Amino acid sequence: MPEPPNRSQTAQKLTPKLTPALTPKLTPKLIPIQNSSSGVAHWLVPARSRTFPANVRRLCGDSRLDVVMETARGVGMHKPMSNDILEHVLQMIELARPIVAAINRQDRDLASQVRRALSSVGLNTAEGLGTRSGNARLRFETALGSLREARAGVRMAVAWGYVADGAVAALVESLDSLGGRLFGLGRR
Repeated sequence: MPEPPNRSQTAQKLTPKLTPALTPKLTPKLIPIQNSSSGVAHWLVPARSRTFPANVRRLCGDSRLDVVMETARGVGMHKPMSNDILEHVLQMIELARPIVAAINRQDRDLASQVRRALSSVGLNTAEGLGTRSGNARLRFETALGSLREARAGVRMAVAWGYVADGAVAALVESLDSLGGRLFGLGRR
């Protein structure tokens, strides 16, 4: 399987030369500006038209947008790590669902607390991935605290005899794995 081209190669292939022949293809919103130092013409684009997909559509047409967007995966908001961590949280919640249901039959309050703690892990992780520096660290630490709360709740359910120890082994392993990842995110 051939490797995808790097971003600069893709940009060179997809960026047309702005010549007078191509000017009619462009939307009338563009304003040509002559750079006096280099003699290169630049185009002023209104703020609402500066999105990456809008610029590709305007310059290259819709046909190349899928190619460009596919090559841009992993850049900007398409961070594979963030999707991977959130998928890990969702898988962990799917593992916990039958266990929380079993706990709920014996102890409603404990089940509710574990459920809220697991939801808090996912929500704080997502918020931490979407914020900057200090606030992100706080959200990851909050998510880690909620994760530890959920883990303690599951262990207490085992201690009370609401669920079997073997039934929660996969969940506890997933909680520990995610805890290590959140700890690392809180320290960067």
